[in-house]
Parts: sequence; structure tokens; C-alpha cells
Amino acid sequence: MIVNSQAPKPALQDCDAVTILPESIAGGTPSPSMPAASCIGDYFIITEIARGGMGVVYLAKHRNLGRHVALKTLLVDCGEDTSSAERFALEAEAVARLDHPGIVAIYEVGEHQGQPFLAMKLIDGGSLAKLLYNGPLDSRRALGIAIEVADAIAHAHQRGVIHRDLKPANILLDQGGHAVITDFGIAKFVESA
Repeated sequence: MIVNSQAPKPALQDCDAVTILPESIAGGTPSPSMPAASCIGDYFIITEIARGGMGVVYLAKHRNLGRHVALKTLLVDCGEDTSSAERFALEAEAVARLDHPGIVAIYEVGEHQGQPFLAMKLIDGGSLAKLLYNGPLDSRRALGIAIEVADAIAHAHQRGVIHRDLKPANILLDQGGHAVITDFGIAKFVESA
């Protein structure tokens, strides 16, 4: 996903009890594309953290639970595109079949004003692509990440889910440096893994 601060502002109205979160909680400043006082469902939007051709991922905080999440939404103009909406639903279905520490967990699938969203576990250590941009990894670290990715992919395959878009940008690293696979938007289901 490509970070873009010039994103169009999604239409978000009818938010009640909205407050602006302090920067110390947000971990940064609100995105110009989404005012800090916006919400999607029960989630306060803090800032935009990633953007791709189909969706936007925000750092958000659940209104009642206080849990920070990665909140993925379709771009406003993609919401009416049936193939984008189908890919979005496919991602939720694929990840719902899986329960593995190396695969990002989805907490909630919902819809706000006709736009679907996914609330996912926040993996805040950056992507493997970003890590590789800084130079090659030492062999021990590369092997560790490869083993974790292979274990997570094997788990998915055993449950009939084929990722089909595995690349460094879709491998996130948690604070401990462990690999977590994300973006199952073009996954394929097979009857017999």
C-alpha cells in the first residue's frame, strides 16, 4: 500500500459522541484526508496509515473498548464497484477461516453509510517491504521471517485458503519483529487443500 496524504475525504456523517484524541494516544497527527473528529461505526479515526488502489487503512480506536485497530475501508469511489466489494468481502471470509499468530486477525466486519469496513488487529512494526528498503537482512533474520511466513501460509493452505498476493508489502512485522501476513483480498478457496 502507498501512503498518500492527499486522499479524498470520505463522506462520514451521523457520528455521535465524537471526540478528538490527543496526539499522545494517536501516535501522530490526524490525516488531512480524515478529520480527527470522524468516526466509522464504533471507531474513532485517528490517522490514515496506508492507502492502496482499492482501500484505505486508518489507525482507529474503538469507542467503548479503547482498543486501537487497523480499520480498512474501501475507497469511496470503489464502494459502488462490485468487484472491489466482492474482494473486500472475500478478504473477510478468508481471514475468518484462519486462526494463526502469523495472520492478521479480523475483529469486526461492518458497514457504515453503505461503505464496508474491516477492523483488524493493529500490527505496528511496519512492513517487510519497508524493512528491506533499508537494505538486505542478515541471514538469521531473513531465515526467521521466512519460517514464520511459511508456517502461516501452511496454516492457510490446510484450511483451503490460498493467498495469491504474498509479497513483502503484505507481510507486516509486529513490535517483536515477528511476521504477520495481511491483505487476503484476492485469496482463493480450494475444497481440498
